Amino acid sequence: CKWPNDLMVNGRKICGILLESASNHLSSTDYLVIGTGVNVAFYPDDSERPATSLASLGAPVSVHELVSVYVERIAYWLPIWEQQGFTPIREAWLTRGYGIGEPVVARLTERELQGTFVGLDDDGSLILREGSGFEHRIGAGEVFFRA
Repeated sequence: CKWPNDLMVNGRKICGILLESASNHLSSTDYLVIGTGVNVAFYPDDSERPATSLASLGAPVSVHELVSVYVERIAYWLPIWEQQGFTPIREAWLTRGYGIGEPVVARLTERELQGTFVGLDDDGSLILREGSGFEHRIGAGEVFFRA
């Protein structure tokens, strides 16, 4: 999957997420734009990695229902982020995240790293621990979880 863009279910991509933000000199966020592509009823058969859809997982929803849930969840999490920062979001992600403690390969522009996915740091970067114990922070790259 592409870190941190792909949402996976049972090892298959169900959603892609793109974020764009800008911050001022005081480190406060001026804006955050979120774009998602969710496989609601169908999924591509010819994608690079296996994909799935909500319907094929037995969770058929309408686009209207999906947008309603998005609005509800943003209304819930936005004030938390504004008042408490990223920490509670990170903690919630860690309780649901896939592959923590599992072997992982990260393909970066300049090299490939192998190790264990040990969590997220304070800015949402994936933490990969090599066998030597050295930890890398990966803000973006292709990440492959291995069985």
